[in-house]
Amino acid sequence: MADERRSEKQVVKELSALRNRLASLEASEQKYRKLEKASEKGRDLLMSILENAPYGVGLTNRAFGRILYQNPEFTNITGYTLDDLRTVKKWLLRAYPDPCYRRRVMKELKGVQTSGRASAVVKVTCKDGSVKDIEVKTVPLADGRTISTFSDVTRRERAEEALRRSQEDLESQVEKRTEELLAANEELREQIRTRERVEQALQESRQQLRHLSQHLQSAREEERKRIAREVHDELGQALSALKIDVKCLGDALIDNNPALRNQIDAIAGGLDATVQTVRKICTELRPAILYHFGLPAAIEWQAKEFEKKTGIRCSVNLRLKEVDLDHDFSTAVFRMFQETLTNVMRHARATRVGVFLSKKEGALLLRIKDNGKGITKKDIANPKSLGITGMVERARFWGGTIAFDGVPGKGTSVTVNVPLK
Repeated sequence: MADERRSEKQVVKELSALRNRLASLEASEQKYRKLEKASEKGRDLLMSILENAPYGVGLTNRAFGRILYQNPEFTNITGYTLDDLRTVKKWLLRAYPDPCYRRRVMKELKGVQTSGRASAVVKVTCKDGSVKDIEVKTVPLADGRTISTFSDVTRRERAEEALRRSQEDLESQVEKRTEELLAANEELREQIRTRERVEQALQESRQQLRHLSQHLQSAREEERKRIAREVHDELGQALSALKIDVKCLGDALIDNNPALRNQIDAIAGGLDATVQTVRKICTELRPAILYHFGLPAAIEWQAKEFEKKTGIRCSVNLRLKEVDLDHDFSTAVFRMFQETLTNVMRHARATRVGVFLSKKEGALLLRIKDNGKGITKKDIANPKSLGITGMVERARFWGGTIAFDGVPGKGTSVTVNVPLK
């Protein structure tokens, strides 16, 4: 009985050991499957690398001299497939058909047996009969196999040569383009210099024309002054003397002849009117008020004369009472004022004119505004508008500006802004 119990215990113990052994085997099997799957992934990865490598790869068995594997790039380089070769001996015979050269290649590649690896650039006869320079590198593996790589030196040299030629061509084009750009830049600089010279000459010509215009204006004013003086002194005195003579002649008449007396009085009246006309001409030629009382007084006087002559109401606002102005400067501003009033009378169809004169920020400001039909841009740009052109040139000569602003049906504003010196 006791022996049976011991036997049962022994069986249970052995069964338990078997179960543990079975579990261990199952765990080992699972581990082996994982390792096998990882190995397959590694092998697939290695094959993918070899199949897509940019150089030829060959795997041989050193003991039997068989070629075990070669990738597609090896076939691309040499033209030989694995079915064409199969053994290293066949490869040597076909790749190096010349016996002497073949022995030399084999001697160079024997470095594998001594140093463990070898490298050499050799001439390989390809399947199509062409000869290429190919760099061969061999490395022995621990399992008795040898892996070799093949790089097409000829193709690489051709690519490098093509790259070198491309670089040379590019450098040549860049150099040529640079020379063209330099020439174009030089031509452009010369054109700029020529344009600057032309602009400088044009500027000098304009300046000369302005000086000439001012000189002509000054000469005209001097001529007006001379004519006014001669008319006033000679013609005025002659008319005055003639009037006196006529009066004396009338007083000396003894015969009481009414008709003759009336005729003499009519002659005297005509002489008075002529004297007034002479004075008016002298005033227009040389406004004495401008030279004796200054620009503000002359503008106020001219505005009143304009109102009496045309019937156009003219209001004057003078903020510039007393200022020491150059004689030629005052004359230029006064003539611009006169020309503006003349244009209002001839073209504006206005009923009211406002005049404003002041000093602002070191400049003389004169503004004349009417309520007429309004000047147009076409009128301003018209080359036949000599009065406007003369006003613009007068203002420019003194370093100032003149602006014409017209609003159809609402009038025109003329603004003269000239710096005071």
